[in-house]
Formats: sequence, C-alpha cells, structure tokens
Amino acid sequence: AAPMGGVTAVAKQLVLVLGGPGTGVSEQCDKLSQAFGCHHLVVGKLMRTEVMSESEEGKAIAAMMNDGKIITAGVYASLYKKVISQLETPTDASGAPAATFLLDGFPRSAENAKLFEEQVGALSSAIVLSVSDAVAHARTLRLDGSLDEEQFAKRLA
Repeated sequence: AAPMGGVTAVAKQLVLVLGGPGTGVSEQCDKLSQAFGCHHLVVGKLMRTEVMSESEEGKAIAAMMNDGKIITAGVYASLYKKVISQLETPTDASGAPAATFLLDGFPRSAENAKLFEEQVGALSSAIVLSVSDAVAHARTLRLDGSLDEEQFAKRLA
C-alpha cells in the first residue's frame, strides 16, 4: 500500500462468500461485516434497491423480471461495480476508503467470476462454508417450511 498524504491507501478486497442452502452465508457475512467493518453486498438486495430507485437500469431489471427473463451475469456485475465504486469513495475523517467487500450471491460459476473480474476487479479470496446434509436440511426446513424432501434434494444438488 502506498502512502497518500499521510494516509495509507488500501487496495479494495473483493471476497467471494459461497455455501449451499442452510450454510448461513448471509448470517456469517453479517457477523464479519459487524466485527470488521466490511461491506456485505447481497446480490438480491442490490437488485431490489436498483429496481426501487426507478433508475434506467432498475427499470430494465424490473422489465426482465416481469417478463420472466433470467437476469444476466452482466447485469449483476454492473450492479456490483456501481455499488462498490460508491462505497469505496473516502467518507471517513482519515480519507481512507472502506476496503473489504463480502460478495454474497454472485458470482456463482467460473464463467460469472471471469466476467466479474473483467468488469469489477479481481477477487481477492473466497470463503467457502459447508455443513453436513443433516444440518443443511434442518436449517432449510426451519427457514422455508413449505420445502419438501424432493425440493430440498434438488437445492442441495
């Protein structure tokens, strides 16, 4: 990190957090965010916020959703890029940017990760959460009582 006017510049850290159903990805990201001041970016929340903003991109996302179309990886990457660029702007008294972003929900494949890195920046690391099938099953049923055994097996696969 190079000093800038007495402040040490820290490169942004883009941390991918992965885990299957019931592993607690969002819960663990929330805990890390609170403990270390990281930004927890949940792709679903980013999309909902953008749609509610009624921006041009938000309107396009809403139209895709209303038409039952799959939201493309490029749209997700664009949302992340927009939010990360806003959040890494210096806001505290020292002028140091918030440096760590926990990415929850995207990218989900190697192809998505490549696109993300091209558009947003290199992933610094990944945290992979896992639990036994029995724990995942119990947690998923507790969170979504409407899920039956067959649906759970499909989500776990």
